[in-house]
Parts: sequence; C-alpha cells; structure tokens
Amino acid sequence: MTRVISIITDWGGFYGSGHVQRMALLCRALDEAPGVSAVLVNEKSPDFLAGAAAFTVSSGPGARSDLIIRDMRDSSSEQVASLRKIAPVLVIDDIGPGRNTADFVLDLLPNPAAGSGNADYREDCYLYGHNFIDSLRSLGDEVLEKTIDVAMYAGAGVTDADIGFFRALVPEGKNAVIMAGPARHAVNIPPRFFLETMNYAEVLLRSRVFISHFGLSLYEARLCGCAVLAVNPTPYHSRLAEMVLGSIVNINAGTRSEKDESGIRGLCRDLMEGHDFSETVPGEILEHAERKLYACREYVLSLV
Repeated sequence: MTRVISIITDWGGFYGSGHVQRMALLCRALDEAPGVSAVLVNEKSPDFLAGAAAFTVSSGPGARSDLIIRDMRDSSSEQVASLRKIAPVLVIDDIGPGRNTADFVLDLLPNPAAGSGNADYREDCYLYGHNFIDSLRSLGDEVLEKTIDVAMYAGAGVTDADIGFFRALVPEGKNAVIMAGPARHAVNIPPRFFLETMNYAEVLLRSRVFISHFGLSLYEARLCGCAVLAVNPTPYHSRLAEMVLGSIVNINAGTRSEKDESGIRGLCRDLMEGHDFSETVPGEILEHAERKLYACREYVLSLV
C-alpha cells in the first residue's frame, strides 16, 4: 500500500524561497522511496525549481494522506487542528501556537520560540535547497579554485536601489557577483571566469566571501567554504543570524539600517583578509548534503 505524504509550504511575499526549496528537495527524496508518494501542496506551481514539471502539486492535502508536513513557520492552533482531521501533522521550524498541538515537531534551524535545550532540533537532518543540490549533482569532482572575491544573494524582486546597495559593499579592486532571483550582476568579473556558464552551486564553490540575509543561502555558502557575512532586512532575521554566529555566520552586520555601506564594506574586507580559503570539490560537498537529506527522509518515514 502506498503511503501518501502531503507537504504544505509557500513562497513569495511574506515567505522567502527557502521553504519551498528545501521541501521540494525532501519531496523528491521521499517520492524516490519505495511505496511512498509525496505531494507539494500549494495553489501555484514552483516553476522556478529545476525540473518543476516532475513534482506533483495539489491545492490541498488529499484525504488519503498518511502524514502532513507543514513548513510555513507560523501556524495557528486552528490550522493544525484542521489538518489533524486528515492525518497526523509534522511542523518544521514552527514559531506559532500550532507548534504545541502538532503530532510531531522538527526544527532544522535555531528556533527562538523553543528556548534553550530544544529537544526537537535535529542538525543531522538539515535540508539544503533543491536547486542547490540539483546544481551540485551536475558538477563533477574537478577541484575548483576560489576565483570570485565576493558573492551576494540579494533576494528575489529586488529594486535597482537594492542592487546599488550591494554593489557598494564590494571592496575596492575586488570582483563580485550579485545574484537577484535568476539574474546576475557582475562587478569587475574578468571574461575568463566564464560566469555565464556557472550554475548556482559553482558560484558559491568559487567564492571567498558570501553576503546575504539570514536564510538557506547562508548555510549553502558556508558548506561551500565561504566566509559568511549576514546583512539582514529585519531585526528578526538578525536575531536568527546571531543564533548561528560562529557555526554558520562569521560576522553578523545586523540590519541594513544599522550600518552604512562603507562599514559593511570594511567588514567584508576584514573577512577576505583574515581567512585562508581552500579549493573545493563538488562531490565532497554533495556527499555531506545528501547524508543529511537521507537522514531527514528516514526520520519522516519513521513517522508513517
């Protein structure tokens, strides 16, 4: 008998793409397990994911669901109670009151709602993004040099003013690539770097310093051997960055309103000058990420 797992998540607007990126990765891994059918639940299709057409997307969890996973951060008790009428519910990184009424709780990130000694935190089950893993899998075992000084992820839907802000963070004489959704903006990138042929993972693997707000990309950059500088849009993001200071984030610059461009640019230069950057091997990075992915899959399968 096929076990059906419905995965509720969202992206855009209030939510960044990290939720759907990691749930799509988990969905694909679950779907590959014998006797399991995994479905992404949302009103829209995540057409920005690599191989998006291969995902089964439903507008709601089916009545035959054996488990419902909810990765949307701030559930209410009423939302979780409604889902529990269909199947047992696992909430991930939830900071809402529904966390306390779910059947299962899993935290992959530090959770300010859980306090210290969080028994639901499973670092060994951490999930990276679907497109990150997909791009890693397309790379071989060639040793890659750190030829990009600074890589930045500005987020999706950014303005020209946002791009100007990130350009101002590049130390004088250094090169950089600014990623904004699918677009890339090169700063002093020599043609011989062939930036246009690099996928997302290769950009990170070849970069020395990475700058973005708290989220999935910081973890991916750290895994790829980057020194990580967090510059956040809100105090909430800054608080989360502070919770992983040392393990993921090298320097937390706080929110964009707390420091001017010259101050952040100086922090970037300090990171660049204060670290020894090693060459990277994509296959080794992929092995580490997949080990956590399959540990998470086994955890989820144990619930059904």
